[in-house]
Amino acid sequence: MKIIPFAAIVMLSTGGAHRAGAAEYRVPLLDPPAFDVEGVAMLDAELRSYAENLAAVACEDLLAPFFCPEAERLREVPGPVMENARKLMGLALHLEPRGRYAVVANAMLREGRLPSPLRGRMAPQAFSSLMLRRAEALDEAGGDDNLRLRAYFLEVARVIDPRNEDAVYAFEIFQMDGHEVDWSPILGDEPAE
Repeated sequence: MKIIPFAAIVMLSTGGAHRAGAAEYRVPLLDPPAFDVEGVAMLDAELRSYAENLAAVACEDLLAPFFCPEAERLREVPGPVMENARKLMGLALHLEPRGRYAVVANAMLREGRLPSPLRGRMAPQAFSSLMLRRAEALDEAGGDDNLRLRAYFLEVARVIDPRNEDAVYAFEIFQMDGHEVDWSPILGDEPAE
């Protein structure tokens, strides 16, 4: 079975017409923190691993198809792809604000470039499943920060692997239950009405 990157799915679903909606990378909001990392039910090593892999998915899976080697710059990234990349980068930086890979990736994306690939990163399908399981554990742990992080993880698990039916189902049920994901503390944008 051939795995199609999310960016390719967006291009196919928009008929490849991504020039008019090309987006620039805007740095995610980092202060104030969206949640207290000391208060979430995750170990430091987990926070680091999730942060690195979120940044790697943003750069290597979502944005790499739009990298022009000749110009050494990102070109004509569709708005929805860039928005998802910003969500992943923002979440990565909130999980580990001084994490080397995410900090370097954020700085390079600001310049329109991509960092070197992350060594030993998880496959998107495995990472999506792992995020879904972690979202369930955060739900069981309770508390505002855990539940906020759970919401982010549910949406991101679906973004990372749009073919993960368990992730799609979990996020749809989350929304059917009247919940929304407010990315404004991470992206700095106004919440969608």
